[in-house]
Amino acid sequence: PLACIPYMVMILPKAILVLLYHRLCQQALRRPTKRKLKRLDRVGAALRLMLLACYGFDLAAGCLTWLRVTVGDWILLDEALLLMPTIVTQLLFWRVYYPVDRKVREAMAFNAIDNGEPVAPIWTRRQYLLAQIRHSLLIPGVPLLILLAWTETLNMMPEEYLTLPNGYDLQTPLSLFGTAIVFLLTPVMIRKLWDTQALPASPMRSRLLQLCKQYRVGVREILHWKTFGGMANGAVIGFIGPLRYILLTDVLLARMTGGCVEAVMAHEIAHVKKKHMFWMIAGAGAMLVIYELLFGVMIWYAGSKLVDWVDGSEDLQSTIDNASLIISLLLAVIAWLVSFGWLSRRMERQADSFAVAHMAKTHGHERIEPEDAYAMIQALEEVAVLNHVRPEKKSWRHGSIRWRQDYLKTLVTRCPNQLPIDRLMRWLCVLIFLAVLLSSWLLMGGIDKIENYLTPTTPAKVYII
Repeated sequence: PLACIPYMVMILPKAILVLLYHRLCQQALRRPTKRKLKRLDRVGAALRLMLLACYGFDLAAGCLTWLRVTVGDWILLDEALLLMPTIVTQLLFWRVYYPVDRKVREAMAFNAIDNGEPVAPIWTRRQYLLAQIRHSLLIPGVPLLILLAWTETLNMMPEEYLTLPNGYDLQTPLSLFGTAIVFLLTPVMIRKLWDTQALPASPMRSRLLQLCKQYRVGVREILHWKTFGGMANGAVIGFIGPLRYILLTDVLLARMTGGCVEAVMAHEIAHVKKKHMFWMIAGAGAMLVIYELLFGVMIWYAGSKLVDWVDGSEDLQSTIDNASLIISLLLAVIAWLVSFGWLSRRMERQADSFAVAHMAKTHGHERIEPEDAYAMIQALEEVAVLNHVRPEKKSWRHGSIRWRQDYLKTLVTRCPNQLPIDRLMRWLCVLIFLAVLLSSWLLMGGIDKIENYLTPTTPAKVYII
């Protein structure tokens, strides 16, 4: 029984989060108002962050080590047991939220009937949970578990199997090779894990394929993404043409006009054409390294000066070192979240602008006309309506729908080939390139040079008698 206490400690805070969320959902169901739904959105986001914090606490508290001592260090078993309470909690979050989602969709259906618009079927609880598991758990989870299993397998292999006769260690190259393979094959996994099929032959499919050819964007297939009528969205996945797919959901294809679908498709093509995925990964990695190392050195230096000032003991030095590590990590995470979110939103803005410029060129306009911007603005509006999302709702990576629409209105009368966001993104790409160089230098010994500069070694004094 005593051996189960750490696991109960892992479960208890997560159970409290579920009970709190269930109560809030029930309150929103009794008298659903826009104000209550907005509050539920905010609190739900906060509770999900708290759930991630609980998982981080489980790791920091040594629960993984305890599990390995209890059940043994089997490949993926101890990690799966550690993840299980967090995953079950997220499933319960979706389970208690489903009645709210259904109530909102029923209200939207009645409104569509009153307006004489087509009504999409409302998904059942099983369909809702299955969609959430497929789209939110399996896609990040399966590739990460495969990578983790590969890494653990390499760690458990005898050393002589991973060493060449000349003494060269193969573990790092094999680890990088496995990561690259999983990364390249993730689009194929997504196609199988999500409910997709090739978009049937139609004038729409021919037009979308022509769009890819027009902008020289290689794709393996355009997929019809089945979401039980629950999501209106488009996505592009894959780094290379033979393993790249463009996905358009069932709701988007059924409810949007041809012009709006083309604008959404142009938006997705822009992400490939402008190499957003490459620059996003490069920027995210470089920023993480720079923030973590530089904040770590700054806080460590300030702590060492504080110890010198108070003439502290080794215990004080150890305490300040531990506090400096926590503070520097916290600052690095905050700075990374702010910077990466800002960069991602500019990439979304560039993709939106590309779609508007495409519509202007398609219509033969030398300057962007209101009808060109309207296609993308209307597509965003329909995405918000069909997904039951308030246009003003903020998004860390994409920005709010209203924010994006307001910007697109400012593009009217501008030249499609000379948009402000393109100029900004060119400078950002230069900065990302420089950040990659800086992070590489820091990892290859630059951080040690900074530390030595801040705390130079005092040469020993020599006395001549």
